[in-house]
Amino acid sequence: MPRDLETIVEAAEPLHPSIRLMDQPYSHLFSLTSFPTALGDAVECDARARSTVPPDPLPLKYGEAFGMTFRFRTQSGDAPVLRLLWRKEDNTWRVTSYDVELP
Repeated sequence: MPRDLETIVEAAEPLHPSIRLMDQPYSHLFSLTSFPTALGDAVECDARARSTVPPDPLPLKYGEAFGMTFRFRTQSGDAPVLRLLWRKEDNTWRVTSYDVELP
């Protein structure tokens, strides 16, 4: 059984070019990112259920939506990626949406 995160996860890159990668001490384990607010709105679970697409051009207003992304290490090399969207609700940061990318 693995005893530390480094044996089971590694950082994964953001998918959209407007998502800003943030510098942080655990960047080898997970990526922290800043989303444009409009993109964060479009990837919320209820917005995806309605097939909402982000506006084009995408307004580049940041500071309300953040992401955490990591890839699970597997023996086969094809690894799923977990993407979490964080938003502030009632002065508390919460995961408001997630997505699992399968290889």
